Amino acid sequence: MNFTLGYSHTKNNQNIAIARFKDVFPNIPSEENVTVQIPINLESSDYIGLTVAAPIRINKWWNMINNGNLYYNHFNGNLAGSFLNNGQPAFDMSTNNSFTFKKGWTTELNASFNSGGQYGFMVSKPQWGLSTGVQKTVLKNKGTVRFNITDIFWTNRPRATITYPGVYIEKWHAFRESRVATLSFTYRFGNNKVQAARRRTTGSEEERQRAGN
Repeated sequence: MNFTLGYSHTKNNQNIAIARFKDVFPNIPSEENVTVQIPINLESSDYIGLTVAAPIRINKWWNMINNGNLYYNHFNGNLAGSFLNNGQPAFDMSTNNSFTFKKGWTTELNASFNSGGQYGFMVSKPQWGLSTGVQKTVLKNKGTVRFNITDIFWTNRPRATITYPGVYIEKWHAFRESRVATLSFTYRFGNNKVQAARRRTTGSEEERQRAGN
């Protein structure tokens, strides 16, 4: 198990902001409900976090790799007269599990969770996802059939609230195609025994050359 503690202070860091067009470009006429997504430079940001990596071998057929990050972000900045001086603790975690069975069968089950947190003027909401896959070797271990599906329950969708104190509040929710299923087949051509023999011949030749030197 590995632990990493980190801290950073950044000045003039770039951040993505969603704001009313008229607040960002006051000299250009526009409607009240027109928004724009633009990169902006904040005055500064501070980050402190603890990262944990924990690989675990449950048994000979189950291998697990776990990762977690507990952190705090604080931002200072100004956009269209709205001043930002705020921060929020957050954490994210993931677990990747691989299972190896007899007769060439292997499966995977992966899960992730993000609590959401402060990102400039934006505060994101929690989101999570679950993915899985199964694989089978065929044709004397030369072929592989694999089926995967990501974000099974279609829950890994970003949501956030953007607040400009004294001006307005905006909420957004992105619907993206994160749930995807794939079926694939791969085949390895050539003779594995010949390839192994070539590797042994090459190794022997290298030994002879070193002995001659």
